[in-house]
Amino acid sequence: MKFQKIVFFIICVFLFSCDRVNEKLPTQKKYVDIKKIFEGQIVKLQNENPIVVKKININNNIESLNLSKLDWEKELEAFLKLDLANPTYANSFELKETAEGLTYTIIEGEKSPIKEITLKKSNIDGGYSEISAIVSDENLLFSWQKNISAYFENKKLIGYKILGSQKMVFFDAKKFEVEGKVNYK
Repeated sequence: MKFQKIVFFIICVFLFSCDRVNEKLPTQKKYVDIKKIFEGQIVKLQNENPIVVKKININNNIESLNLSKLDWEKELEAFLKLDLANPTYANSFELKETAEGLTYTIIEGEKSPIKEITLKKSNIDGGYSEISAIVSDENLLFSWQKNISAYFENKKLIGYKILGSQKMVFFDAKKFEVEGKVNYK
């Protein structure tokens, strides 16, 4: 009798454990490696050293600059942070694919400063003509939001724009806009 109970117990354990072996683990979604796109652009920009016409507007104080040497990693830092391949963001974004391109939107309840990224397909070179994103964050003392866009032609960065605002408790909101036009020699 004891032997039959032990055999029955072993068979039950085996049967129930088989179901768990076949269960699928959640898979990490595949994302366009935006960080890699911009790292590639940085290498090209450092090699070609283009002239950049840069316009900076902070609370309606406008400054225009013609720059020939830039720290491109610093200049494109906001775009390098659009790293959806980061394991922290695994399965945090919904993908909508259309004929015009791709849009990644944060899933409700997920936490990320990246709220949405849109990649518009280029009809000319098979790459992207525009990569834009909405990023924001807030806490008890500070809030900020940026709408950033980068523009491409023939897989080369030709311009970028960052519109944003930041607000600290007890201070007025600060609005800013940075626009760069890349002129290759």
